[in-house]
Amino acid sequence: TISALGTVEKTTLGWFDRRRRVYVKRTFRGVMELASLTGNIARLGKSPVLHTHVVCSDRSFRPVAGHLFSATVAVTVECVVIEVGALLCRKPDPRFGLNLLD
Repeated sequence: TISALGTVEKTTLGWFDRRRRVYVKRTFRGVMELASLTGNIARLGKSPVLHTHVVCSDRSFRPVAGHLFSATVAVTVECVVIEVGALLCRKPDPRFGLNLLD
């Protein structure tokens, strides 16, 4: 599992549209507080895959949340990774068009 907090910028978040089977993405250019990041690290085949969701807020304290696609550290990001003792694996799920935990 992974969790983090800090300050980020150029943050791209996504919201999964089940009907269209695509992520709707939006990039936030300004500096934002990374109030919470949570997720996991799994394998897809032999490759590691990071899956995280975040809640960030702007200077007016307005929150935004979603699947994290990318972000640049603006000041610092403090991250903790905890090994859970089990190997998480993903595989393609044709019903949703996503790589879900197996």
